[in-house]
Amino acid sequence: LYLAPGKEPEERRLLPGLLVHAEGEWYALGRDLDRKAPRIFRCDRILEARVSPLPSEVPPMDPEERARLSDFLHPGEGRVWMPPEEGAPQGPVPEAFPVRVRYDREIAEWIRERAFAGATEGPDGSLEVVHQVTDPGWVIRHVLGYGGSAELLEPAWLRERIREAARALQEN
Repeated sequence: LYLAPGKEPEERRLLPGLLVHAEGEWYALGRDLDRKAPRIFRCDRILEARVSPLPSEVPPMDPEERARLSDFLHPGEGRVWMPPEEGAPQGPVPEAFPVRVRYDREIAEWIRERAFAGATEGPDGSLEVVHQVTDPGWVIRHVLGYGGSAELLEPAWLRERIREAARALQEN
């Protein structure tokens, strides 16, 4: 039983893939069996849970789907638990760097709910957040995913990469 923001509790079926701690919250990431797509569930919004047998028509999560789930992660202070995969490359964790993102008032409430440290309220209801990230690709997907309601303010070099990605999307 899951309580999404602004909605009534509803039954959801999740094939879990990852348990993630990021920016002060725990998340369960996996495949929503009804929507047949990767989804993220904030653990404190899970009101009730029960284990049920895996439906026979659902194959185990493949490596490509696991990789898509990483788009949901908030790199930086986040810690990830995931069962190790045989042959998975191991390496050092990249150095985190700050990025400053401004969220329009239309989505600021949703962002504010995450209680990001160092969030600054704008006079127009917007919200600025400094994220500590390790993956420029995550920032690009994150900002573009808000369809114009999020704007990367700093660093300048990454703003240019977002512009290039947006132009490439428009051309396709």
